[in-house]
Amino acid sequence: MTVLNFEDKITKKLNKKKKSKGLVNGSKSAQIIFKTALRNHIDLTSIADNKANIILSINAIIITIAIPLFSTYVAGNSHLIIPAVLLVITSLLCIIYGALVTRPIKMAGFTDLSKLKAGRSNLFFFGNFYNMEIDDYRKGVQEIINDERLLDNTITTDLYYLGQALGKKYELLRKCYSFFMVGMSLTVISFGISFFF
Repeated sequence: MTVLNFEDKITKKLNKKKKSKGLVNGSKSAQIIFKTALRNHIDLTSIADNKANIILSINAIIITIAIPLFSTYVAGNSHLIIPAVLLVITSLLCIIYGALVTRPIKMAGFTDLSKLKAGRSNLFFFGNFYNMEIDDYRKGVQEIINDERLLDNTITTDLYYLGQALGKKYELLRKCYSFFMVGMSLTVISFGISFFF
């Protein structure tokens, strides 16, 4: 009798897998793609934050050293005003953009469970549930897990919004590095011009 029950369970599981239409439960390849994409997004976010921290540190040091020096020497040497202003503006812009890269996004911390089925929210991201009651959160997660299409949509939505945030980070980071390159180049050129003319 136990052998028949065991066989029945295996048959039910196999039939369930055949009926499964979800990407996550139905395809090993889809699972690997989701995991790889998620890992890549997380790694690229970490790289962007590290690059922004480098820019923040460099420009904080420049401003810390440059402002006392310029306040001492610019008063007697008016030809150094333009290079000094360029250097301070460049460092300030880089600090602002570096801070924007690492600044956390605005989060409500609450998700209306009716938005789950519409695919407009995601309970896998902490920013969407940290203000929710535990019972509401459990109910929402259970609803996602029980519906394969909703689970697929939620995972896809999570990946999409991670990509959106990552794209904004890299866009700001590119501007930050561009300001740094152009600003430092102009500062050095203006220093050279001010010394020779």
